[in-house]
Amino acid sequence: MQARRAAAFVLILTAGSNATVAAQAADLSFSPFASFLAPTGKSPLAGLSLSLAGSPGFALRLNGRSALRNTSPGGVAGHASIPPWGADIDAVFALSGAPFGSNRKGATYGFVGRGMAGADTADKRVVTQNWSYGFGTVLPLKSAVDLFADSRWRMRRFVLPTAKPHPEKTKEIRVGVTLHVLGTSGGGGGWR
Repeated sequence: MQARRAAAFVLILTAGSNATVAAQAADLSFSPFASFLAPTGKSPLAGLSLSLAGSPGFALRLNGRSALRNTSPGGVAGHASIPPWGADIDAVFALSGAPFGSNRKGATYGFVGRGMAGADTADKRVVTQNWSYGFGTVLPLKSAVDLFADSRWRMRRFVLPTAKPHPEKTKEIRVGVTLHVLGTSGGGGGWR
């Protein structure tokens, strides 16, 4: 029931911008990033995001990440095991400024998303689902390059962050560079 409510919330957030995406040329960007788990400071995760924006204030973002080294407990030398990994889909919306499009400006943004994470050891695979929310800031450097940083809180259960008893959540900090491949412009968009 709670998973359905979370899915309905994400659909409501994205429904208003679907017509905008169809009416304009899209802003497509790739973002390599490093992600750090705030409380532990353990091995950073390397990742890549793909964002598709139909307006200066809204985008859908796909994220994938993997640990730089295997930190899974129970790994046995000589046996195949995969470093911890994760993936998310986020609805990203501007809080101030214009983080997307050809007329980007320094901006802050918020996001809400759904994700999964996993780890493989020599004898078992563990995959968990979560939802997350957070905020970040973006600073355009050149016409097609931005720097960004964001902070994400992951919730293992599909409950509100204010639920009692307090749900288990982890904090993650990401920093990276965004490369805009295709952007909106007055002439209908084009490659930069």
